[in-house]
Amino acid sequence: MTVKQKSTKVKKNKREEAGTLTKKDFHMHSCYSDGELSPAELMRECCKRKINYAALTDHDTVDGVGEAIAAAGEFDIQFFPGVELSCIYNGRGFHILGLGIDHRDPVLLDKLDYFKGVRAERAVKIIKKLEEYGWNVDNSVLGKKDGIITRMEIAEAVKDKAISADIFFDKWLGKNRPCFVKRERMTVKEAIRLIHIAGGKAIWAHSAKTLEKDLGLLPRIVKEFKALGLDGLEVFYSEYSETQTKIVHGLALEHGLLMSAGSDFHWVNGLRELGGYDLYGLKFNPEEIINSLSDRG
Repeated sequence: MTVKQKSTKVKKNKREEAGTLTKKDFHMHSCYSDGELSPAELMRECCKRKINYAALTDHDTVDGVGEAIAAAGEFDIQFFPGVELSCIYNGRGFHILGLGIDHRDPVLLDKLDYFKGVRAERAVKIIKKLEEYGWNVDNSVLGKKDGIITRMEIAEAVKDKAISADIFFDKWLGKNRPCFVKRERMTVKEAIRLIHIAGGKAIWAHSAKTLEKDLGLLPRIVKEFKALGLDGLEVFYSEYSETQTKIVHGLALEHGLLMSAGSDFHWVNGLRELGGYDLYGLKFNPEEIINSLSDRG
């Protein structure tokens, strides 16, 4: 057992003892975007961890939702179809979760198909840039039949890089890095409207992480997003500090927004455990968001 694995295990046990490893997780990813597990495997993992309320929120795709629904039924998990939309506001990137959506809505599917094509075109440009810098990329990533092609998948497909995909991403594919390629994204207003058309609730994902270096902007932007129709905030999140959690919790109360909770799970051995966020003793009534999502349609 490595030191890293050992420390993760201790952290998990402390959460369990404190009762903060919850049974609700409304933010997770499958292999249809940049996650490791198939939707069915993901629901099986939720069952193992006694998570009985879950939402699949792959990046800009709902292709895995049908499989997740079928598996959730087998494992007696109350499942909510979801998506995580990449969008832009005043030149800055944001992620808005659509929870409790109709994943078969034609307007939603048309828009997601369009942006899947946008991502595929960008992937070709990124790989070309990488090759110009001398990197050898496994181009089979471009033949992905299901889901979308993410920058992280491209980082993983780079051969002989001698560093982790995370570090390679930060050095070569992050914003303003040598092989970064800008792509078209919908606005936050368009994302919220699209989620509402599909009958879902629009939740701002990991707001305090997105604005970590400009946390002072958070109150103003929450107010502006609410004016655009935002329904809630991801108040409890796997990578939030206690201070960040309390700030977002206070803003949700102040603006009467739904409170959501999610791990942003991607990999089994990753740092984000399913259901592994902390409540820090704050008031959270998950029935409010569960009832809100259950009332769709």
